[in-house]
Amino acid sequence: MFFNLDLLLAISECSFPARWEGKWFQSGVRQSIEILKNELSTKGRCLHNEGDKFLLVDQKSCYRCVVIHEKHPNVLQYKE
Repeated sequence: MFFNLDLLLAISECSFPARWEGKWFQSGVRQSIEILKNELSTKGRCLHNEGDKFLLVDQKSCYRCVVIHEKHPNVLQYKE
């Protein structure tokens, strides 16, 4: 998946679904993950999304693509 970052930064508004907001437990990880309107606590701020695909950037300007599937209202599955 490729994005034109200059274009995305200029025009993009990205947010996670409101039903995902809150703290989530991740198996094998001690610290909970928190999802805010446009931030995934351990991964960064959302710059752009297309469906279930999200482009994130962290505080060190590291970009990553994350795919998030809602398996059930209480279960999210993601991969980088």
